[in-house]
Amino acid sequence: MRRFVPLLLLLLAGFAIPPAAEGRTDRLMTYRENQVWTGVLRFLRVDMGFRVIERDREAGYLLFEYRDGGQSHNGSLELVPVVQSGRRYVRATLQIPNMPTYVEVVLFEKLERKLRSEYGDPPPPATATSPPAGPGDAPATAPAGDGDDAEESEEEE
Repeated sequence: MRRFVPLLLLLLAGFAIPPAAEGRTDRLMTYRENQVWTGVLRFLRVDMGFRVIERDREAGYLLFEYRDGGQSHNGSLELVPVVQSGRRYVRATLQIPNMPTYVEVVLFEKLERKLRSEYGDPPPPATATSPPAGPGDAPATAPAGDGDDAEESEEEE
């Protein structure tokens, strides 16, 4: 039994050590896809001085080498156009394995500052589909009131 006590203590100590941080941070951006892609590429390569290992604009990703002091870590950034609640966004997912999440948060904050300085404030999200107005379409602005009048008049017909 005494032979197993050190083994058991060693095993328990292994559970007490936290695993390496696995970062992954998402952001929804309202800038156009082209603006985000070119901004990200310039930000990583020029502003941060990171080596871009691989990039594929059509597939929406790039791999880069994040340098922290004397160590390098491979990072990835995915840019995916998405539609949420009828609005267009670009979902940016930044991942730097073995680094804490705050590293990704700081990089996103710097990227957003760069995009804002180059393109101005982010535009409101574009609508996913905006068909041209035709005869009989509702006016672009709603009439004054609480909106219940329209529903009541439809029910009366």
